[in-house]
Amino acid sequence: MTNRALASLGALFGTAVIGVIAFATGLVLFDEVVMPRFVSQGGDVTVPDLSNLNRDQAELLLARSGLKLSLSAERFDPAIPRGFVIAQDPEPGRRVKSGRRISVALSLGEEFANIPELFGESLRSARLLIDRAGLRMGALGRVVTSEVGPGLVVATEPPLGAVVSRGSAVNLLVCIPSEPEAYVMPDLVGRDAQTAQRDLEALGFRVETTGPGSNFARIETQVPAPGARVLRGQSITLGVAGRLIQ
Repeated sequence: MTNRALASLGALFGTAVIGVIAFATGLVLFDEVVMPRFVSQGGDVTVPDLSNLNRDQAELLLARSGLKLSLSAERFDPAIPRGFVIAQDPEPGRRVKSGRRISVALSLGEEFANIPELFGESLRSARLLIDRAGLRMGALGRVVTSEVGPGLVVATEPPLGAVVSRGSAVNLLVCIPSEPEAYVMPDLVGRDAQTAQRDLEALGFRVETTGPGSNFARIETQVPAPGARVLRGQSITLGVAGRLIQ
């Protein structure tokens, strides 16, 4: 075989070897890099947005994406209707493996409370009962009444047993001591002491007389003075002397 033929044969052999090496390298890259990425992308799905959906709707949407629902929590939320999704994990838009469970928290809706029995309770006790019921103190009104003692609760607004939103205000009506009736002290000087005493006592005053007066004695002094403010039950002192001047 000539030298030229041998050279051609060597070149052909070298080309074949290079081709085999390139093919093997490409096969390894395909198996190790390209195929895993392809398989991985084929098994990943995007987590849908479950907000504004109830449980059944969320489960259906997840099933269409090849995912499953897992209930993680339930809590009160006045802004979201009962049974609707409050939160989810993972969040919408995440890429996850098909078949994964998506954790959701569902709303229990608005929380309610009952107005507790507060009639006859002290103000301090009423505050504690209101707090325990998940409510708060509202306005405080006062009234004179014989239903309960001073400082005790007479009524509530809303009334006992009413169902209200948790955190609502409870207004209280509390009994206060009754004030005695007030009068303006008249000028009694010169009047018949016996008649004046009888009239004053009929109005509920306590009357004391001083001096050497008789059954027809006239009033010479008085305490309190004319024009003073006096309360029913207050003591009034009349100074009497001599006989009433006709």
